[in-house]
Amino acid sequence: MAADSLAALQLLRVDSLLRIIAPLSRGEEARLRRHLQEEHLAAARSIGIEPVDDRRTAGLMMSEPPEVSGVVPLRTNDFYIIDPRMGYAVPLLVRPAATALDRIGQRFQKDLRALGLPPYRFIVTNVLRTGIDQAHLRGTNANAARGESAHEYGTTFDLYYGRFHSRLRHQHSQAYRELGRAHADALKAVLGRALIAMQEEEQIVVTTSARSRFST
Repeated sequence: MAADSLAALQLLRVDSLLRIIAPLSRGEEARLRRHLQEEHLAAARSIGIEPVDDRRTAGLMMSEPPEVSGVVPLRTNDFYIIDPRMGYAVPLLVRPAATALDRIGQRFQKDLRALGLPPYRFIVTNVLRTGIDQAHLRGTNANAARGESAHEYGTTFDLYYGRFHSRLRHQHSQAYRELGRAHADALKAVLGRALIAMQEEEQIVVTTSARSRFST
């Protein structure tokens, strides 16, 4: 059988497998909302850095060694994509949070393999916010209510589940990407169940934020 025919059959197989994945149930959605924003903020304050005032300071931290800055820079890898259009955040996390993010990506792809699916990557859309970033989002003075978001402590990141990217790199990559977009709800369910499992193992704390994001 020709290679193109085999590739087409594989795409049909992946499509059929994605179609039978049950969406997150109401109970599962509730488990992803069990922690209130106040709990998330308290956890961030306990393990995070002091809030950073501006992008200049954050930029310096990007170039400093982690033992000095207290944070590690994030880069796109085999498990997730750092959103290049991240407008109100900087891709920096304290090391335990960066490790947790890697483990989420690994768990997600492990669960995909168990379902017979190819590796997909989620998109990280929001990480460390400076005080000025947070003020712009709130539409307030930069000095107002400093430290009111868990994102200011370098412990929190948002995972976008409206679109997923295949990790495969070959001539059919675009077709797999289109499947990831068409079946985003199925992949969201796989990712959501991975997050539930890790939360119950007390590795992470999850909240579901607006605009198709898990905040972790």
